[in-house]
Amino acid sequence: MAAIALAFALTPAFAQNTASIPSATVNAGETVVEFRAGYGANDGGAADIYSQRIYVNYAPTGDLRLTAFIEQRRSSDRRDVFRRLSPNAFTQFVQTERWDLAVRRQGDIPLEDGVPGRLRLGLLSTWRFGDVELRSNVYFGREIGENAPDGFLFEMRAAAALRISPSLQIDAQVFNNFISSKTFGDFDRQRHQAGPFVRTRIGKSLRIEARGVLFGLSASSPDVEPRLFAGYAF
Repeated sequence: MAAIALAFALTPAFAQNTASIPSATVNAGETVVEFRAGYGANDGGAADIYSQRIYVNYAPTGDLRLTAFIEQRRSSDRRDVFRRLSPNAFTQFVQTERWDLAVRRQGDIPLEDGVPGRLRLGLLSTWRFGDVELRSNVYFGREIGENAPDGFLFEMRAAAALRISPSLQIDAQVFNNFISSKTFGDFDRQRHQAGPFVRTRIGKSLRIEARGVLFGLSASSPDVEPRLFAGYAF
């Protein structure tokens, strides 16, 4: 199991990306249930990776959003399977006409023996300029428990979004996962991806996010990764 933990930490298997770039804005009373799926295609004989997540989000107040998701990843050769449960809490500290700021607290509980857990703290910012919205997420963390590696985790995400209509938005996203302070200077051991996505809304509640394709910018990222997110808000 230690070998599995190391494989997910340092190879494209762990790079499967069903993550998003969440807004710092909290909408009181909103509940969202969401399904996410991704497929990471790799060249050079490496196994492809499939990933699924189920999210539940609830905002009991205008400055607190609670989230939990369960995730499974597996390789196309079925040799590697990884599952985790992740509770999250978002607290919004700043809300202005153009800028929102929030803190995200996240814990990852592995559902496999021999795989370390993770604690993570994120700083989320959202800027609005008419129909354009900019988002940034900066994360710091540490793996804990059995087989946890040394070093601190560091990740940055950014998105630029253009709202075409009330039901259509197009984005460009960048994900930069520096893995650990131990690999900070080694670009190809890190996970860097970028790509477009399209977000549509059907009626007031159903949200479909055809995330398009993420392209790997480093050797440890999947070469091509199509993604699809679907959510229902009530």
